[in-house]
Amino acid sequence: MKKATPPACSVGELGIDCSRRQFLASTFGFSVGSVMNPSPFEELLSLLSGTSLHSSSEYHERLSIDSLLDGGGKFLGSPKITQTLFLTFDDGPQPCTSKILKVLSSTRHRATFFVIGRNLTDPTMREIAIEALRQGNEIGNHSYSHADFSTISAKRAEREIIETHGLIPDLFADAGMEPNTKKLFFRFPYGATGSSLNIKTCRKTLAALNYCVANWDLDTNDWQIKLAGFRFGQSRLATAIRRVKAQDVVLLHDRDQTALLLPSMLDALDNKSLLSFPLSCYPTEKILRE
Repeated sequence: MKKATPPACSVGELGIDCSRRQFLASTFGFSVGSVMNPSPFEELLSLLSGTSLHSSSEYHERLSIDSLLDGGGKFLGSPKITQTLFLTFDDGPQPCTSKILKVLSSTRHRATFFVIGRNLTDPTMREIAIEALRQGNEIGNHSYSHADFSTISAKRAEREIIETHGLIPDLFADAGMEPNTKKLFFRFPYGATGSSLNIKTCRKTLAALNYCVANWDLDTNDWQIKLAGFRFGQSRLATAIRRVKAQDVVLLHDRDQTALLLPSMLDALDNKSLLSFPLSCYPTEKILRE
């Protein structure tokens, strides 16, 4: 990951010549935006500190920037500098998504949820998606019906993207956010893009709607836990999480078993000094993969 240019001051001068926000941004390798155009990293830090950059937003989680910088809590218990990764959850919102959000809200980890448009037509599930945004997570487009794009026509593939896209701006608005300022991410169901015609059509549609395509580096196969038997599946998931590295985009799913095992997964990340951020904090050029 390309490092941002650090602020022009030494560590000893931090209290005089640069802010904690600048120091944290340079530590993690993120840029610092202006007051009128804050960077995604600044927005997240603003959320964590409880001083929202958007006055209309109200968040449940109130965390101190000082605790991030000074190592408060078990999250920064290691002397190593915390490194970033990106947890992503597919196939929601579902009832278990509330459990996942509850676990995340008790930590400093935040994630990106790739939602199925059809699920958002259920008012209860829609409220869960809005709550995810309010807590500082992000919402991505995962098609309308979770169709396998390798088995459908280009016309339907286009419709799958557009119909879910039409439901997302209202989620941002109801969460008290400005939709036009948010980066948009799309993930193909099963990671399948389909025929060359499908790919061409999807590329054109996604570009017109200003989407980045988000794949993944590590597939935990957590959806297989129920099929494999809980204990065996749990062991496989633990093995997968042990392989995770800084900057990895990690694929998880909205599943009851995943929600149940999430605390232990986050503990494992904490022990490796890894913190999950939303995808808008990831270098765009690395997200755009074929």
